[in-house]
Amino acid sequence: MIELANKKDHEVGDFKQTYASITMTGVAKFKKELAIEYEKYKSNGPGTSDVTLDEGLELLQTSKDLCVQFTSQKNDNLLSETLFDLEISTYPDLNDMIAKNATYDLIYDIYKDHRETVKEFSVGTFVKVETSNLMMSADKFVTMVKRLEKKLTNP
Repeated sequence: MIELANKKDHEVGDFKQTYASITMTGVAKFKKELAIEYEKYKSNGPGTSDVTLDEGLELLQTSKDLCVQFTSQKNDNLLSETLFDLEISTYPDLNDMIAKNATYDLIYDIYKDHRETVKEFSVGTFVKVETSNLMMSADKFVTMVKRLEKKLTNP
């Protein structure tokens, strides 16, 4: 019985070695793909200086969708690496993208809210605009920006 168990263990060992090699190749390919996307993110992402707010809003959503896909792949890689007793890979670029997207979310949420408020005021006639509503709206955005400033300086 022990001899049969050792034989099966050896057979599974070859199988495990093959799939461990495939996993390592897949992880390396994923890391390269992630590095390329991270460089694109840094040079043309939602936080770059040459991007308008509207463009940045679209880029942020695209980046968040991409991060969801990358996180799923990262989790699959983690399971495979654990299964085959491989060294667990880290993904600092992905973590940085996710963290920056969270910060950009705060900024772009204020922009989206402001844009909607301006649109609401724009469709009304000048005669119907109440200055108290304009003042309350302006105060609301000043407060939101001050809170954001505190969050960004004291994370």
